[in-house]
Amino acid sequence: MSLEKSNKGIRFNSLNLFIFAILILIVFCTIPGCHLMGDSSSEASYKDKGDEIYQDILSILDGAGNKIDYHKLLYVYNEISDFQGNIPHIDYLLESLIKKRNEDPRIDQMILIFASLLIENSKHPIPEVQRLFVLLLEKDDNRLTEWVISFVASAIGNYPFDMPDGDKLADLVEERLDFVASNKSHSQEYFGFHFLPPPDSEYIKSYLKGIKEQRNREIERIFYYSMIANNVPESQIETILRQIQSNGIPETGETCPLPMKYIFNNINKLNIQINSKDKIKEAD
Repeated sequence: MSLEKSNKGIRFNSLNLFIFAILILIVFCTIPGCHLMGDSSSEASYKDKGDEIYQDILSILDGAGNKIDYHKLLYVYNEISDFQGNIPHIDYLLESLIKKRNEDPRIDQMILIFASLLIENSKHPIPEVQRLFVLLLEKDDNRLTEWVISFVASAIGNYPFDMPDGDKLADLVEERLDFVASNKSHSQEYFGFHFLPPPDSEYIKSYLKGIKEQRNREIERIFYYSMIANNVPESQIETILRQIQSNGIPETGETCPLPMKYIFNNINKLNIQINSKDKIKEAD
C-alpha cells in the first residue's frame, strides 16, 4: 500500500518537474538579452539573406541604367516586400528606384507608386525617410499626378515608425496637389492595375497607344486589364480586336468606338462565333 502511494508520488513529482522546466524555459526566453542558440543562428541567416537581397537589387538597378522595365520593377518590389528581415542601405535602393524612368507613362508612374508602397509597408525603420518622401514629391513632370500623390500621401500617413517633420511633408503634399490642379497642361491620365504587366502583343500596344482621346484611352485600357485579370488570354483578345477593327461589330458590321469594352461585355458570345467560323474553315 505504501509502495503504491510512493510510486504515485514519484509520478506526481516528475510531472511537477516537467511543468517547472517548461515555465523556466518560457521565462528564460522572455528575459531581454536572453536568446537560445537557434535565435542567433536565425538572426545571422536573416542578415546574410538581407545582404544577398541588397546586392541582387543593387545589381539590377545599376544594370538598368536610367530606365527600368516592368518585370525588373516588379521583381525589385517583390524582393523587398516579401523579405521579413532588414535590408542594408534600403534608403539608397529606394532612392535609386525613384530616379529610374520608363518610356511607358503607366510604368513610369508605377515606379513612384511602388516606392511609396514599399515605404508604407516597411517592416523596419528607413533611414532619412523624409528625404525619400521629398524626392517622391519634387517631380514636376507628368509622373506626379493626383493618383500618384495619393499613394505618397498614404505612405506618409501610414508609415509605421516615428517620423519627424510629418507636418512639413503634409504641407508639401498640399503644395504638390495645388500645383497639379493649377497646371492645366499637366497629364492627369489614370493608370490602374499596377501589378499586371503591359501587353506583350505589339498590335494591342499600338492600338492602346494610338487612341487619341484620353478618356477613351483610359476606358479601353481598363477593360483590357480587366480581361487579363479575369484570365482571358491576350492572344484571344488580339484575335477578336483584329476582327472588330477590320470588319466592325459581328452580325451588324457597325464601327465599334470602344472595342475593348465591347469584347469585355460580349466575350462568351464572341468566342462562340470565332470557334464556329474556325470550324467552318476547317470543314472547307
